[in-house]
Amino acid sequence: MNKYLLTTSVILILTGCTGGNTNTQEALNISSSDGMGLFNECFSSDYNAKVVLPEAAYQKGECFLSLAMSEHEDGNGFNELEVGANQHTVLQYANSWYAMAANAGFPLAKTRLNHSQSALYAFESNALTNEKENYEQLASEKEFDTLDADRNGSLSFEEASAILELAKSFSISDFDENGKISLAEYIIYTGEATAAGN
Repeated sequence: MNKYLLTTSVILILTGCTGGNTNTQEALNISSSDGMGLFNECFSSDYNAKVVLPEAAYQKGECFLSLAMSEHEDGNGFNELEVGANQHTVLQYANSWYAMAANAGFPLAKTRLNHSQSALYAFESNALTNEKENYEQLASEKEFDTLDADRNGSLSFEEASAILELAKSFSISDFDENGKISLAEYIIYTGEATAAGN
């Protein structure tokens, strides 16, 4: 999960560095709903109660997750207008309720939370991947792609050794000390993010 958060942060930083007209918020389309449609039905009179029983929190998570995974009757995927909120928002609600139920010890909640989180991460990753394709790469990103011979998204010491200075500073550039240099770490090494004003 930390790798996912680091990757997401780097993409957000890089999106800002390029000066393009793309907007990650637009890519995720995180606008909230107007409270209409099926989304509103997952809320109940006890929604804002100070004490929520674990089973009730789990049931709210189930309601939101079932909406997030629903498809329009014509088979063309999720229908935001019919549901009354976008898929990202609905998944966030599902995660929140499952987390509350899991923290209170409800037996099924942890498994469902993992499922819901996976769906949310996949959704965000897809949106951010699409967003990333719409901006011009930094020079350091292009260099990183060239150095990453096995295309696994990180540089081993052997791959980094193609640049003598990078090989010399490998351990310093490997901030998380996992024996690899990620794209984020490489951009920091090159100083391009700082030069772009971040």
